[in-house]
Amino acid sequence: MIELTTWLLGLIVGVVPVTLELAGEVAAVEIHLNGEQVANVSATGSPSLVIPIDFGPRLRPQLLEAMARDTKGRELDRVRRWINLEPQQVVEVSMALSGEPGRPPRAIHLAWESLGAVRPEAIEVTFDSQPLHVDDTTRIRLPDYDPGALHFVRATLRFPGDRVAGAELAFGGGSGSEIATELTAVAVTVDKGVRLPAAREMDAWFVRDGQPLTVHGVEEGSPEIVVVREPAARRKLRQVTELVTSRERTRTTRFNVPGFALPDHVAWQARVRFVASQAVPLGPTAVAASSFLHSPSHDAANTSLLSLVREVPPQRFRVQLERAVALAGMYAHASKRPRAVVLLLGDGAASDEPTVDDELSIPAVQGYLAQLQVPLIVLSTAEIEHHPEWGPVESISPDVKGALKRLQKSFQPLRDSLNAQRIVWLEGRHLPQSIEIAPSVEGIRLAGTDCTGASCAR
Repeated sequence: MIELTTWLLGLIVGVVPVTLELAGEVAAVEIHLNGEQVANVSATGSPSLVIPIDFGPRLRPQLLEAMARDTKGRELDRVRRWINLEPQQVVEVSMALSGEPGRPPRAIHLAWESLGAVRPEAIEVTFDSQPLHVDDTTRIRLPDYDPGALHFVRATLRFPGDRVAGAELAFGGGSGSEIATELTAVAVTVDKGVRLPAAREMDAWFVRDGQPLTVHGVEEGSPEIVVVREPAARRKLRQVTELVTSRERTRTTRFNVPGFALPDHVAWQARVRFVASQAVPLGPTAVAASSFLHSPSHDAANTSLLSLVREVPPQRFRVQLERAVALAGMYAHASKRPRAVVLLLGDGAASDEPTVDDELSIPAVQGYLAQLQVPLIVLSTAEIEHHPEWGPVESISPDVKGALKRLQKSFQPLRDSLNAQRIVWLEGRHLPQSIEIAPSVEGIRLAGTDCTGASCAR
């Protein structure tokens, strides 16, 4: 009945024309943005409509819904699109439970559709955070479990070109059937010494519009780190790498710098992706995700600082740090894992004028990352003052006294952030900024923010 054919990719702000294709007895099209009606257009006899939609002056996650109605106002069909939340998705993944009627499910049926019929290179499925053996995707056997308890299943598919897609579902609670086909991943930071209880004991911890949300699972997961490098940092990064290499030839260093300066389990589990800070001009799509080159994800344990020099070849285009950091935040959020964006500044960042557009200024981008629950860690290879709006900047310059110790210290905020994060899965699909922690809850806060407990209420 109705299909949205406009590709709303990248960073969407301001007024954007949206094209809708219609079929059948559609008399009118109603557009809602974040639950509020923004357009109601007559469609009688029109095979398509182009409706300008104002997404507002500031960058933020949004939900666009279009409803087709007949002459009596009855809804015939609807489509929806999540805005500023995920990079381009060319793969749709679905999961379904299978088993004998009237009995608890014993297996999972996993399916996917992709452009060009591309098959995944790897498939990972977990049941209550424990990996399952995947031999036949049409019947992935479940282990023995308690049907009276809630259970959480997650599937992650990795495709050529470092494309990742996935699906989640929760089931159980005595019904023996699927109870949630859509879930929202919320990243929280847990204070030191605080242990999260079982999911069933956390149902009153998270609220939306004052109403409690059901928790279906809690995961630690392997972290996702997305790095944006300012081009001027390239030379100093090579010097840092040479300094570390020379020290390692003479003695065994305890700093574990080749492992991206991430010791313990973080270094072995984390994935690292690099996003260029310069955009390839694509005409009017100036903020499209595809205009910023990015690398595949790498294992952090095998990713040295030298990778920060080599990854994402430099281009002779204007540096757009704010846009690159915002896109990095989108990639990090889409991973649905503990995450952080690392911004590496160099000598050039001090003289570069920050973006003057309000919707993509430094404060606007920082606010966007906070809404996505993505922490931002800022490092610098230069001993100069950077734009103060970036906030605290840790130095990794090879020119300072005790460079190796400073290097280890500079990565401490990243290690602390990743180690303290957990992913909480909530029933339903929600905009991330609509979720709050209940005022009575202490000891946790939304990742990428400074609020905790009662201070999170707005």
